Amino acid sequence: MLQLVQSSSPNYLLLASLEAAMVQMREAGPSLVGRSVALAHKARACINEIPGLYCFGAERVGRSGIFAMDPTKLTVNVSGLGIQGNDAEMWLRSVGKVQAELSDMNNVLFLVTLADDEASIEQLVQALAELSREYAGGLGKPVVPAALLPDDLALQLLSPREALFSRRERVAFVASAGRVCAETITSYPPGIPILFPGEQITATAITYCRTLHQQGFTILGPEDPTLNTVEVVA
Repeated sequence: MLQLVQSSSPNYLLLASLEAAMVQMREAGPSLVGRSVALAHKARACINEIPGLYCFGAERVGRSGIFAMDPTKLTVNVSGLGIQGNDAEMWLRSVGKVQAELSDMNNVLFLVTLADDEASIEQLVQALAELSREYAGGLGKPVVPAALLPDDLALQLLSPREALFSRRERVAFVASAGRVCAETITSYPPGIPILFPGEQITATAITYCRTLHQQGFTILGPEDPTLNTVEVVA
C-alpha cells in the first residue's frame, strides 16, 4: 500500500520534462491542442466509415456514468470484425506499423498527441482500413456477446476501508455472487476495477472476469490471479 503513494527516487528528468511541457502549453497551448482535437475529429469520422469498426464520440456524453470525453482518445471497437482487441493490436503493430496505446477484449485505443500530423492520422486510418479488409470474413460476428459485458453499476454495501479491514474469508469465485468483495479485481488494460472492496459481486461480473481470464487478459489485484477463489467479507 505504501508503494502506491510514495517514491524513494524522484525522477528529475521527468520533473524537468513537466516544466518544459508547462512552458509549451503557456506559449502555444491553444493552437497545439486545437490542432490535435481537429485531427482526432477527422480520424474519428474516417474510422466510422470503415466496415466493422466503430469509434464513439460526443454522442455518448450524458449517458449514465459518462460526464465528458477526451476527443483526442480514439477508442476503436473491433468486435464487428469477429476479432478481439488484443489480436487487432498485434496485427496493427506487426503489419500496419501502427502502435496502439492499449487494447481490451473488444477495443483498441489510440492517442492523438501534439506530435501527430495529417500524415500520421492518414497512416492510422489506412492501417485500420487494411485490418478491416484482412478480417472481412468475420464482419457482423462479434467475438464476445454484449450480454457478457457488465453495464450495471455495482451495489456498494460497505466502504472500501470497511471491506478492506473486515474479517475476510476465501470462497470459490464462481459461487461468490451476492457476497461483498474484499479485494480489487481489475483487467489490465484498461486498469479500471471490475470489482472493488465493498461492492456486491454479481453473476454478470463473475462471467465477465472469467471470460477475460480465459481469453488471456491480465488480471490484477486479487491474491488468486487464476480467479478460482476470491476474498469476501466474512
